[in-house]
Amino acid sequence: MTPGHLYHLTYHGRLPFIAEEGLRPGAAPSIGGPTYEEHRRGAIFLTGAGGLNFWHERAEEWAHASADDLLEEGFVPVVLRVRPRHCEPDELGSRDSRHPAYRCFETIPPESIELWDASDWIPVEDHESLEPELALDDDGYMLASWENPLLPVPPELRTAHGGRVLAKRKRELLR
Repeated sequence: MTPGHLYHLTYHGRLPFIAEEGLRPGAAPSIGGPTYEEHRRGAIFLTGAGGLNFWHERAEEWAHASADDLLEEGFVPVVLRVRPRHCEPDELGSRDSRHPAYRCFETIPPESIELWDASDWIPVEDHESLEPELALDDDGYMLASWENPLLPVPPELRTAHGGRVLAKRKRELLR
């Protein structure tokens, strides 16, 4: 059984392809080298809300290792939200992140994908309105996760105090 919303980390430079083709099993991986090549073959990797910070940090690390200029080279991490029909638990991803992770083996079409644009979920087809520079400091480095408006705070992670404070801080950054 697949839970409601799941999340996928990718880079802003991949959004035009995803807006046209969706998330496709077996597409070039966003994170990591050959270490888990067999494990990821033919899969799309998703996480529950609790794994967002972990996977976002991995995406940042991979981006900094892969690009000199994150913005110009299309390596600013972004978060997609989907409701896949069928996924299986990803034991390896769950172990790494210490949160539920999933693998899907069927294409997720563009119309089923939303993009966090720093204030709301929008259809991935509207990706051109995204401002990836919001995630970077003046020197082109990623902002800390708690400052990064492109890393959403899902409602299921908002606690009575901390989550609202974090969400409020993100909104203030957008003003």
